[in-house]
Amino acid sequence: MKNKWKIAGIAMLGVVVIAFCVWSLLRPADRNDTPGTQDSSTADTPVSQPDSTESSDSGVTADSAAQDESPLSAPELTLYTTDLANNIGKIGYDEQQMVGGKTRLEMYRDVLKGYNLIPYTTEGGEKITIATGHQVYVKADNADGQQYIVSGVDPIPVEHGVPDTRMTVKLRAEDTCERVRVFTSREALERAQGAWERGRAILAGEEPAPENCVILNGCLLDTKWEQGEDGRRYLPMTDVAEAYDEQSEFYDVEGWLNVATDLQYVILPTALMPDVALEHFDVSDGTWRYASEKPPMWSDRFYLPQTDKTEMPIDDISRILGWKIYTNSEIVSIVTSELDVNDNFILIESRTTEHIYDMNGNEITTGDAA
Repeated sequence: MKNKWKIAGIAMLGVVVIAFCVWSLLRPADRNDTPGTQDSSTADTPVSQPDSTESSDSGVTADSAAQDESPLSAPELTLYTTDLANNIGKIGYDEQQMVGGKTRLEMYRDVLKGYNLIPYTTEGGEKITIATGHQVYVKADNADGQQYIVSGVDPIPVEHGVPDTRMTVKLRAEDTCERVRVFTSREALERAQGAWERGRAILAGEEPAPENCVILNGCLLDTKWEQGEDGRRYLPMTDVAEAYDEQSEFYDVEGWLNVATDLQYVILPTALMPDVALEHFDVSDGTWRYASEKPPMWSDRFYLPQTDKTEMPIDDISRILGWKIYTNSEIVSIVTSELDVNDNFILIESRTTEHIYDMNGNEITTGDAA
C-alpha cells in the first residue's frame, strides 16, 4: 500500500514540475524579476532611435543634455508704483505737460514750423548731413547763415559740423525723437555695445542675471544695488547718472550730484554739502526736502545720501526723476524714457592737425594727432 501511494506521489510531482516548466516558458517577462529588461508593451516591437540620441564623444546623450540644460525664460519684473506724489511719466522728453494742455513735444513741433527751416544743400543741390546722420538746415531767408539740425523737435545750432548739445539737450533722431549716443573713441563705443548686448540678453532670459545687477535703458551697468538696513534697495546714483549722460557729475566742493535729465538739471544733495547748502535743502534728521519745479507742483522729504556715491532708495529715485524702475530678486532695470531704450550708438573719432613751429614762427613739423 505504501509503495502504491509512493508511486502516485512521484507521478503527481512529475506533473507539477512539467506544468511549472511549461508555465515558465510561456509566461510574460516580469521586469521586476529581471532588472534592465523592457516592459512587455515595448519589447514586442523594437524601435530604432534617431541619431541625435546616440552617445557623443563626451559620453552624454542629447536627451540627458536637454534635461541638464533647462531653458532660461525672460525674468518677471515688477514696476515700482506709488500713491505718493511723484514725477513718474510726467517729465520725460515726450511726457512734459505745458500750459494749455499740450505736451512739450506737441508745442515744439509748432515752434519748429516757425523757424521756417529748409534743407542746406551743396551748389549741386545735394542735401548735407553731419556725421550723426542729421540733415543740416538753414532758415529760409538765411539772414544770419546759421546752420541747424533738428534733434527730436528741437532746432540745434551747428558749428563746423558739430551740434551744440551743451546744457541738457540730448541728441535725438529727427521725427522719431529716439536718443542718439555719440562716442569719441572706439573703446568707449565697444563698451557701450557690450553693455547693451548683455543687458538685453539678461532681460530676454538668454543669460542669467549677475547678483544685484543694474540695467539702464537696456545696458548692463558696471555697478550694483545694495540692500539697506531699512529693507529698501539703494542705487549708487553717481554711477547711474554719469552712465546716463556725460554731463552728469558729482561736485566735490559743493557736495551734490548734478543729474543732466531731459532739458533740466536736477540737483541731488548729500551730507557732504557745506552748511549753507544744507540749509537751502532744508536738511533735518537725515532727510532733505525736494520741491518739484514743473507741474504738478508738490514737495516731500527724502533720505539724505551720506557719501559721494549718492546712494538713494529706488523709490526716491523714481519719484523725483520720474524714471520707471522694474525689479525682481536680482535685477533693477531703469527706463528713463522709452525713447532712450535703443542702441543708436555712433562713433565720431575727432582728429586734429597739429602744427609745430620754431621760435621764428616757421612750421617745422606737421602730423596727425588723435
